[in-house]
Amino acid sequence: MNWTRVKIILIFLFACINIFLIAVTYFSDNGAAISHSSVNNTIDILKKRGIKLTPDKVDTRLLNMNAIDVQNISNTSSEFINNLIGSGWVLLDENTYARGNEQIKFNGNSFSYNRQSAETSVIPESDAYKAALAGLGELGFSVGDMRLISSTKAGEETVLRIGQVNGNYFMFDSTLDVTMRGNIILSINGSWNEITAVLPLNGNIESSVKALIEFSGDKTRTESDNEIVSVTAGYKINNAVDYQQNMTIQMLPAWRIITNTDAAFYYDARAK
Repeated sequence: MNWTRVKIILIFLFACINIFLIAVTYFSDNGAAISHSSVNNTIDILKKRGIKLTPDKVDTRLLNMNAIDVQNISNTSSEFINNLIGSGWVLLDENTYARGNEQIKFNGNSFSYNRQSAETSVIPESDAYKAALAGLGELGFSVGDMRLISSTKAGEETVLRIGQVNGNYFMFDSTLDVTMRGNIILSINGSWNEITAVLPLNGNIESSVKALIEFSGDKTRTESDNEIVSVTAGYKINNAVDYQQNMTIQMLPAWRIITNTDAAFYYDARAK
């Protein structure tokens, strides 16, 4: 047996193993995934501050997110408004459009839609979302970026909460509550945005650990907010004032933490 050759092979194998271990350690400490020790340390810190958090609530992924430019559908130049004008809707006043037994009223960056209907048919709750997408599409919404958040049955009606996504991440400022009876949309309430541009983002995205630590020291948090229900990455409008005044606004990566009181806390996810 050629022992020199065996030694060379063993040295090469050990070198490869060491490189692999170094790489795993590096990426676990630099954003590819939050290490178990980091998760446990964060849970301990929150526990000392009276906040309950279980490991399954911690998002340990490496996030790849952009910045997105949007405009609210209430803006007079939006594609949604143009579709209304081109499909038989009449402007009643500065904020209200009507068509037959339907009415849409805008209030700042939110809106409401109502329809008078004698519809009495009942469809399975599982079919309500599909029917809602069809109805929303007919109203001029782009349904490709819609995702169902929740569904609740109330007698003959089904109430759907629908969110908007960019890629795999929800846009926290775009949510619709849609009430269905049969295949008919009776009402819509919420706020919705049209994506006008997706922009590259300079720098990395901070892990959920940073947001959790910020939450633990957040002075707006009450003592009742003592358990974390969810930690979610998504997009949030950067400036509420701009949201009201400007035609085009920007949504940036953010972490949303929801507590046992159903309160939502948002933290900038961009690395400083």
